[in-house]
Amino acid sequence: FQKARILAIFDDLDTILLMVPLKVIIVGLKWELTIDLFFVVVLLGVSWHWLHAKKIPVSSAATLFYAAIVTCVCESVHVITHYHIEDMDTVHLE
Repeated sequence: FQKARILAIFDDLDTILLMVPLKVIIVGLKWELTIDLFFVVVLLGVSWHWLHAKKIPVSSAATLFYAAIVTCVCESVHVITHYHIEDMDTVHLE
């Protein structure tokens, strides 16, 4: 079980790290992608720094709550850049 867990973590990490360069290839080099890169680097840095320092709940309800928080932040960035800031392209955080 431990080996499958580690493989799943590396699979997710690989997906996250390759999303930004893939977006650059598809969309082109736009400065708005630095916002996406900023969120990826900050979330990875926070998770790495406090990997085992903080004990947080890992139940299915807690995981659903964490996912809701991340979804709300991503959607908020999308709404703000799409409707309220007209001088820049819309930022889509995946």
